[in-house]
Amino acid sequence: MTEPPIESQPDGVQPRAPRIRRRWLDLGIAGIAILISLFSLAVGFYNAQSQQRMVAATSWPFLTYGTTQVGSRLTLQIGNQGVGPARLKSLIVRYRGREVHGLVELLQVCCGLLAGAGWTPLKKIGGVAWESRPTGLYRAGESTPLLVLDRTPVNSGVWEKLSRARLPANLSFRACYCSVLGDCWISNLDPVSDPRPVDKCPVVSGYRE
Repeated sequence: MTEPPIESQPDGVQPRAPRIRRRWLDLGIAGIAILISLFSLAVGFYNAQSQQRMVAATSWPFLTYGTTQVGSRLTLQIGNQGVGPARLKSLIVRYRGREVHGLVELLQVCCGLLAGAGWTPLKKIGGVAWESRPTGLYRAGESTPLLVLDRTPVNSGVWEKLSRARLPANLSFRACYCSVLGDCWISNLDPVSDPRPVDKCPVVSGYRE
């Protein structure tokens, strides 16, 4: 049955709108509502991603190796030049490509320290002001000495050799550290090299947390 061209409204008799035109209008309104919803969803996702990147940027650690000589004191250290704390999970130390297990062994390989048990040879040469286990937490801007050696008449030969061996041309590292968000990197601790992202730190034969 064909609908009459007019219909009764509260304010009088009005022409009836064609059903097809009304259907297209309803579809158009629904389509606009869907587009607005999709746009809002995209904006929300973008804002969430931006927030996540901002949090990651403000918690990004960057560990580097550094060495100094102040007077007769040599210092080998690792520092965090990033803006967030780092947890150093593992560290491999190599002297001219040869892996060494601990700083006592490093001094034996590079610097003529006589082999012996534990700290006995270091106690004999004297001048060791600091030796630490490098793994653990590094706050932003914090440095931890690996080895501090003061020159003495007894250890001058070892001291001179360490002064040359401590340079990056001879001493290399393979470190793995993570941020507080669980992002992890493998690095050679070079301040001009970018660390490589990894899912997690591998188990190594060197220092481990």
